[in-house]
Amino acid sequence: GLYWVNAEIAWVIFVLLILTSLSSSLWNDWFGRRWGQSIAAVQKQCRSLLVDTIQNIKEIVLFDAKGRYLDAFQQTHQLLLHAQYRLGLLSAVSRTVLTLLNGITVLAVLFVGVPMVQAHQLNGALLVLAIFVVFSAYEIIAGLPSAFSRLGQTRLAEKRINELLLSKPLVDFVPVSRQVLAGFDIVFENVSFSYPGCETNILDNINFTINMREHRVIQGVIGAGKTTLLRLLTRSYDPTSGDIFIGGVNLKDLSENDLRACVVMARQQTYIFN
Repeated sequence: GLYWVNAEIAWVIFVLLILTSLSSSLWNDWFGRRWGQSIAAVQKQCRSLLVDTIQNIKEIVLFDAKGRYLDAFQQTHQLLLHAQYRLGLLSAVSRTVLTLLNGITVLAVLFVGVPMVQAHQLNGALLVLAIFVVFSAYEIIAGLPSAFSRLGQTRLAEKRINELLLSKPLVDFVPVSRQVLAGFDIVFENVSFSYPGCETNILDNINFTINMREHRVIQGVIGAGKTTLLRLLTRSYDPTSGDIFIGGVNLKDLSENDLRACVVMARQQTYIFN
């Protein structure tokens, strides 16, 4: 609407607003990307360290490792504070520059408009109105620097979510079970297994049978493969070689719903899902 009142002043305001918006957005995107991604990465590290501490609190107390974990928390906290300080400094500088550009735009409007008022080509009230339009417009774009400075965090979060959504499952289940369970006997037949990226077998040619309603205890030193047996039984992984049967049915012939309905693993560690 200001264009129909005075085209010259309208163009001055329009051009300066466009230049301010673009320069401020590009500036904050360029410099804020690094620190925004750093904040997201350090926050992820903090969450992982917190969950790891809670899950292993008994071992930490037992082996008197509290100092090491506290040092790790302090170091991570310092990294987070440093990244937040940098991002906050960028935001403060951006707001200062935006205020300066706001003043420059007002001066430009006055530079163009005052001679027109003196020459009776423009009403003074309309010039004041144009200045208020400048102030209002800059209030609208004032949030752009803050939004673009945090765009790095959003991009990193999007990248992690996409990696999770596009990741391939370690095992593939059949949609519908190919056979019906005839019982709940558990049979490990010539089972060998090594974790991805590990050349050494954790389990090597394991054979045993647990009949339905039997209670068995599996003992062994740490790293002997006790948890690995349960992971194979729940099909968190598939054996490198050999087969596992429940009720005479190969686990690979059971759907995920049917397998989860008959096998449950209760861990002793504490897990936080939220």
